Amino acid sequence: MNVQLLELHLSQLISAWSKSKLNIYSDSNKDSYHQQLGDLLHYLTKEDFSKLSIIDLEFRKRTIDFIFKGLEFLDKSTLNAFPIEIVECLNVALNDWIDNNDYIIVTSLNNSLSSFSFVPSLDFDDPLLLFIKTNYNVEFKKRLIQINLPKSFSKDYFANVVLYHELGHFVDIKYKISEALAKVLFQDYKNNKLSAQEVIDLELFFPYLTNPEYSDNAKLDFVKQHFGEYFSDVFAAQYIGKCSNYYIDYVTNSNSGTSVTHPSTLNRIKLVNDFVDGNKNSIIDCLLDATQQITNNRTLNKRYNHINSKNFLQLLPVEVTHSNQLSSLYLLGWELWQNYDLQFEKHNSMAYKLKASKRYEIINNLIEKSISNYIITESWTKSKLNVSN
Repeated sequence: MNVQLLELHLSQLISAWSKSKLNIYSDSNKDSYHQQLGDLLHYLTKEDFSKLSIIDLEFRKRTIDFIFKGLEFLDKSTLNAFPIEIVECLNVALNDWIDNNDYIIVTSLNNSLSSFSFVPSLDFDDPLLLFIKTNYNVEFKKRLIQINLPKSFSKDYFANVVLYHELGHFVDIKYKISEALAKVLFQDYKNNKLSAQEVIDLELFFPYLTNPEYSDNAKLDFVKQHFGEYFSDVFAAQYIGKCSNYYIDYVTNSNSGTSVTHPSTLNRIKLVNDFVDGNKNSIIDCLLDATQQITNNRTLNKRYNHINSKNFLQLLPVEVTHSNQLSSLYLLGWELWQNYDLQFEKHNSMAYKLKASKRYEIINNLIEKSISNYIITESWTKSKLNVSN
């Protein structure tokens, strides 16, 4: 490895750190993680790269990349860069699936309108984290869950229902649910161990299985990728029902084609509809069974509630009394939008018809204020308890 280029890489990191070192976060866990990145950078600057082996230099490069990636997401997760309301909703969902609070949800804002994605690079690189602990005595006890989203939608409570899907990818990869399920089902399919209905459903949702042009290894890779998408769709539907269907269907133009990485939009929508409506579907049954077995009895089930729209129609935030109602606010917003019939005008005796852009602004703001009020109330309650104790 070229030592001069590695030193250039480190110099670039030092410059980036100088712009990020005074970041202010709403979460003390992010502050701690940020400080650990600073400690790690400090130790790197004290090293003489010219005296290190090729293997050691490679680990230094990976360490520098690790800090860069951490800063990229932390910079976009500061107090002023991303609304804490959305992260609070995702944290509530995460707590349903993780025993210990060992993860911090961070975001990066991109320019593309289709840039929703989960990035696993900082969550699952155990060899690098062990190297950092062993060589620098810096232990990252909490890990970052990195989620990308479009900058234009950073405060949009309609589009951001998709973030539940991205969180689903984290849960899936952490527990290796779709990976394990794909291997078992594919082998059972090859060995004719499935029922007639299971074969029909499998070939419907994984149509390339009947294509002789693909090898068995290619088919298995497709099944793994597509099961990951199906799991994440159902995971999201637990919290926001069919809301992500509306958005995905629109942005993909009701795509009926299948790609290497994604199933057809039509199949994704059908699977979510069957899950929400309780329709018989052997693919959903497989997902439910595998998830419960692999995650020690955690289950995929509907966790949302239908909230009365009375407050919203009177232009008032909803009083959220429990954290499990937070994601239901997205559902309420989408239901109002999809079934709107001059309801704001009728309930507030307006003499004019609201433009669609104004309705969007009202609903979006009401969702944000409802979540914000809950966060403030919870923080106030906890502070009073701490004082009394």
